[in-house]
Amino acid sequence: MSGPAPFRAIRRRVIWVGGLLVIGGIATAPFIPPRASTNWASATGFLSAAYVDTPNLVRMVGVLACVVTRSAFAEGSGSAGRNQHVVIIRSTDGGATWGSPIEVEPAAESTSSWGIPYYDGDSDLLYVFYAFNVDGVTSTPLLGGGTSNRTDSVGALAYRTSSDRGLSWSARTILPIPTTHIDKRNAYNGSKVFFWLSDTVKFFRGNLYLSLSKVTDMGFRDTEAFVAKIPLPPTSIELLPSGSDGLVADDTFGATHITEEPTPVFHADGLITVFARTDRGRLFEAWSTDGGATFTRDWARQADGASYVAHPRAAPAVWQLPDGRFLLWTHNNTGTTFHSPRNPVWYRLGVRAGNRILWGRHHLLTWSNNPKVRISYPSMLVDGDDLIFAASDKGTAAGGYGVKLIRLRLADLRS
Repeated sequence: MSGPAPFRAIRRRVIWVGGLLVIGGIATAPFIPPRASTNWASATGFLSAAYVDTPNLVRMVGVLACVVTRSAFAEGSGSAGRNQHVVIIRSTDGGATWGSPIEVEPAAESTSSWGIPYYDGDSDLLYVFYAFNVDGVTSTPLLGGGTSNRTDSVGALAYRTSSDRGLSWSARTILPIPTTHIDKRNAYNGSKVFFWLSDTVKFFRGNLYLSLSKVTDMGFRDTEAFVAKIPLPPTSIELLPSGSDGLVADDTFGATHITEEPTPVFHADGLITVFARTDRGRLFEAWSTDGGATFTRDWARQADGASYVAHPRAAPAVWQLPDGRFLLWTHNNTGTTFHSPRNPVWYRLGVRAGNRILWGRHHLLTWSNNPKVRISYPSMLVDGDDLIFAASDKGTAAGGYGVKLIRLRLADLRS
């Protein structure tokens, strides 16, 4: 595994104590943070709750906003699950200060989660898409027997719009999720769909694209990745790849059926590249040359074209930078479970090679000395010479701080 000498042992326990880098219990040289990195403790916090997740930045005229899923209780928890809902927080000074959360979908209604914004500058209209428990179910069946009280990933895609940049919201519109083979494997035999959203809305050639993961039940043991294609204005959903099967990694590192939380990239020549997390410690990659109808699958590769990109079961994110390179948010470890480390966060810069994106060395982006902090679900905007990231701490209920803002200089990024 490549990287500066102090970080080659990333599979071992890595912490910072009193300015020293400690690897495997042995203190090494004093730790000097790279220029393009920010300690999580010093990042700007602007929303804390028992559960906050999937913060998505959106820039409008005179307003920087962030759409967040929040709850006064743990994620998707039992009878309190209805409290989980989507809010927006606005800043009119570029993120220096933030207003109070405004409800996009009221907490008094059925569970709403994973809000993803899109601002249509031509019509000055803000959209927020989210998963909505449209049938108001209070528990869901598990395929192995019994039930789950989690209801935050069952239902339909909903959206609301705002014509005043997030201050007030339209009525809810429902878009049913098309049924595929994985839905037929759930306990409802496909009459209800289990899914969730991640990443950000991408706009390409007149359509919106959302990252969508499907699952058979709330045990999360059988998942597939899709890209949802939605016309603007939204009237329907087409799932890519076409047909009835989503994207699933091969069995190079174990025969499981876990591929989820895709992050698509749309290239000017029509190529679509999709990266996704797995439970096999490697980053999945697929690409399409026919508009997303079909994909070629592999594992993401480093610059030598052969070495794999280590990544646990945590949300990856890929963005294209103004100079044409690509930036990958990764945790750079081969963990296989939800509890694999999400701290530190690393980045890799990538360049296109044919139909692939090949990734350079990993570099530190942000970290916390608190092992309970789990930094994940990022979004990013380019702001002049800077990059602005929003990310959540999945360990909030264990003493973390919900959503924070990180600002890095583009010029400080290293290949």
